[in-house]
Amino acid sequence: MTLPHVQASGYAIREIVALALVLALTVLPVSLAARFADARRPGLLWSALAVFGGGIVAQFVLAWMGASLAGLALSFLALCVVYALVLESSLVGAIGITVLAFVLQIAIAYGLAWLGLHLHGLAR
Repeated sequence: MTLPHVQASGYAIREIVALALVLALTVLPVSLAARFADARRPGLLWSALAVFGGGIVAQFVLAWMGASLAGLALSFLALCVVYALVLESSLVGAIGITVLAFVLQIAIAYGLAWLGLHLHGLAR
């Protein structure tokens, strides 16, 4: 049995790379932070569900409360509650997951920018 030859266009490859970057910047840091915080469900699928659900809930809270400091605080708290429920961790653990995931997102974005600048020869 031979496998069929698959040819991917440049557009399809760009789509795959874009999806991998989105996952690297959103789901992977949450999964790593959940493992570090000893959550019961730190897998990538659970983390993706937590990121998606938490983002929707946080956006609704922010729209309901407005872009005030109280709205931002409640939006952050709502995101942490969703992380705690989906990843099965305590609320304090979910706050730690959220903060650590944010720090990891910054580090990954910085690393990707550094890599891109070096690949294109623009780094000084």
